[in-house]
Amino acid sequence: MTPDLIVYAEPSTWMPLVSNVLLPELRHEALAHWRKRKLDRLYADDSEWLRILGTGLKTPNDCVERELHCALKAWSVLGFHACRPKDLDGYFSNGIMALDSPALIKFLEDVIEELEIPGLRSDLMAAGRSRLKEHTDSVAYLVLDQRDMLRGSGQYLIYGSEWLCSVFGPRRPLLRNRGVPTLLEIAFPLAVASEVERQQLARLLLHEWTRLTALNLDAPRRVDFSFAVRGGIPPESIVGHSHPPLIRDPLDGFREYVHERTACRHCGSL
Repeated sequence: MTPDLIVYAEPSTWMPLVSNVLLPELRHEALAHWRKRKLDRLYADDSEWLRILGTGLKTPNDCVERELHCALKAWSVLGFHACRPKDLDGYFSNGIMALDSPALIKFLEDVIEELEIPGLRSDLMAAGRSRLKEHTDSVAYLVLDQRDMLRGSGQYLIYGSEWLCSVFGPRRPLLRNRGVPTLLEIAFPLAVASEVERQQLARLLLHEWTRLTALNLDAPRRVDFSFAVRGGIPPESIVGHSHPPLIRDPLDGFREYVHERTACRHCGSL
């Protein structure tokens, strides 16, 4: 891991950065004032936290947000990509690729062969071709908070890609018979992120810095936050991986899905 890497679930990796931006602009009595108020009554995601921050600043909120937004360009963030591959060789060789239409059809053929379901080939290939129009963006997605993914978006780990899941439709339980649920850990340079994504991340970190500081907490709230990376992600950006054993399935009433295989031959090799 690089020293300038933000791991959202570990505030020690980003609180000092936010403090460096905020503290010169924060009134000296602000922290004491916040801690005297009963702010624990506020919801973790209440936008009031940013207003509270504003009351303690010498300058408007958007000034410090803009300064943090600029500072983030020199940092990377640990993002997570959910998948269900049969092995990780392709990722370590080619990275996370944003597949085009021919590659998707070839991938579907490989999945059908791997699952040994030739009787369904005709129907699935037809469904795959008809759904290619739904796959229009050549992007790979990373999430900021793996905790939120495991609770609310576990379908990518349980079944694979959204496109593949839509092709299989009611047959999607078959996809549980291939591969291993895998979270790839990506060191994503924020200079590559869009202006909007950096701005949203700056606002989130300001929000959480205020809440954690005011309430003397050490764990940020779970968030649904993602980055869309055009053109895919190179293999050298993959800095780790894991195989979560317990995942909630939003396509099955958020029931717990347990997978016994929590290691692969690559575990511990990065």
